[in-house]
Amino acid sequence: MRRACATACALLVLLPAGGAQARRHHHKPKPTCTPKGAKTVEAGARVRVFTLTKGDSTNLYACRLSNKKRFLLASADEAGGTGDSVSLVRVAGRFVAWDSQPFDDSERYNPDFQGFPSGVHALDTSTGKRRTAPATSGNPSASTVTALVLNPSGSFAWIGSGGALEVHRYDATGDTILDSGTGIDPASLAASAAQLYWLNAGAPRTASFG
Repeated sequence: MRRACATACALLVLLPAGGAQARRHHHKPKPTCTPKGAKTVEAGARVRVFTLTKGDSTNLYACRLSNKKRFLLASADEAGGTGDSVSLVRVAGRFVAWDSQPFDDSERYNPDFQGFPSGVHALDTSTGKRRTAPATSGNPSASTVTALVLNPSGSFAWIGSGGALEVHRYDATGDTILDSGTGIDPASLAASAAQLYWLNAGAPRTASFG
């Protein structure tokens, strides 16, 4: 009996020790901005934006290259037919700007469905701070973003369409409507580091872009 107890007691001592050793050697995968299967959408010297699909879900991430920190920007579930659609992504310095529009495939059977309103977003990858604004004023039932620009200071601007067309700038003072009307060229928005440019009825318009 004494010999059997010695063997059993030895096993009881060894099993937890072996489990602890296994746990010590188990390492979580290191964070990366280039995970397997990722597809680059936009990239700069400091930030990479990519999509990553797992199962039926596709996620859009921004990843800061210096510390490999990821930020989820948008997600879509193919199986459920719901999520956010993103068509425009811009990267400048440590900032990312993008548009998003919800979608729900079940609405295809709704005869009164008019669409979803879009939003515009910007992210500072150094702080995680986000800013967001509707694509157009007036809370239309549906809207889209037709052009988007971003500068390294984090200011962004866009043209939103929701009935009339509007040119917006979002900077330290908030969201400002710079121009509106049906004569705006929806794809004409361009920018330098400090200036915005667009066309209205064929005539050039400008505004500061600090």
